[in-house]
Amino acid sequence: MASPASVSDEDRARFAALGYVGSVQEAPTVASSERPDPKDMIPVLEAYRGAVEQASQHDFAAAITGLQGIVAGHAEMLDVWQQLGTLLVRTGRIDEALAAYRKVVELRPEEPSGLIAAGGMLLRLRKLDEAAATAALAVEKAAGDTRATVQAEELHVNIALARKDAEAARLHAAAAAAADPTLPLPQFVEGRLLYDEGKYEEALAKLEEALKTLEGRTPRIRDLELLTGDTLGRLDRYADAERHFRQELKIFPTNLRAYASLATLFRAQGRAEDAKAAVDELLRAAPTPEGYGLAARVLTILGDRRKAEHLRAEGRRRFKGDSSIKLLDQ
Repeated sequence: MASPASVSDEDRARFAALGYVGSVQEAPTVASSERPDPKDMIPVLEAYRGAVEQASQHDFAAAITGLQGIVAGHAEMLDVWQQLGTLLVRTGRIDEALAAYRKVVELRPEEPSGLIAAGGMLLRLRKLDEAAATAALAVEKAAGDTRATVQAEELHVNIALARKDAEAARLHAAAAAAADPTLPLPQFVEGRLLYDEGKYEEALAKLEEALKTLEGRTPRIRDLELLTGDTLGRLDRYADAERHFRQELKIFPTNLRAYASLATLFRAQGRAEDAKAAVDELLRAAPTPEGYGLAARVLTILGDRRKAEHLRAEGRRRFKGDSSIKLLDQ
């Protein structure tokens, strides 16, 4: 097939900016004799570029349709399945994302990345036993790969926290730290467990210890800044809480809970306009059923039930027929 170099640098940059892999790659199981003539792949590359452009414009539904069209005719295109999964996650279509990542696992069963992604979807779907089994297989496949081992163990940690299994959370956090001693996942876990017990001062000490360890490093722990901000908010340290919520969004701009936390914090301070702006930012970041649903829930908490129902109604109109529309009512 055509080389990934056939995709322009501009196309690659667009996908990279959105956190995607910027290539169109076949699974290694495809024999060279079975690969199509590069000339026959020109329409596929054009469809791929079109999906890149649509994704860059946040027209995710059209981009998803384009990528689905590609894999319908070329099911061996590994990276397209990965990109499709990413977009489906972004739009809250978790069941479909899980199917896409399972296809990645099918095409490249010896690599842990597809398993880690699939396990994350199973966690979001609260299929915790299956998620744990998938994470365990990912750890096995990740042997010798530090980054993948850390990601697989971190998935295990999140599953254990969802199960409220403190012992397992500590065990897998220690395994992640053994693979990468500079990663303060054990401190994060201790902070989270103390937070869950309502011991906010003690939780904050552990969370700040984790943050200090990560100073100046690129790798981050999702929800660390968010949890720190939430803990500070419960200690009435609102300015510090806001700073950490904004830092979470700087590192993880699709963490919708951080927008919701900002809105709630502003309302607690009597900053009604800032609270409204935070909800608007949430919708700009995620103009999806998930985003509309969360924004409506936040507005309900803030006491604006009329606008919350308006958002739900607008979401139903906008996403009529979308399989993820159920997120509007969760």
